[in-house]
Amino acid sequence: MSLILQIETSTTSCSVALAQNGQVLSHKSINQRNIHAEVITVFIDEIMAENDLKFTELDAVAVSSGPGSYT
Repeated sequence: MSLILQIETSTTSCSVALAQNGQVLSHKSINQRNIHAEVITVFIDEIMAENDLKFTELDAVAVSSGPGSYT
């Protein structure tokens, strides 16, 4: 079972998702410029808490590569 935290910040949309074996378990996003730094850690904390997970339980973290305002 592969548990992956996915982070997208390379566009105006900032999103975080949690997927297991290719199925999205949880997702948070906002489509607003220049707010990524304010919401990214909040989204990550909320998704981890909602799924009762610790970071050590993740198999991987996938991050988009820019260009973008936060990457």
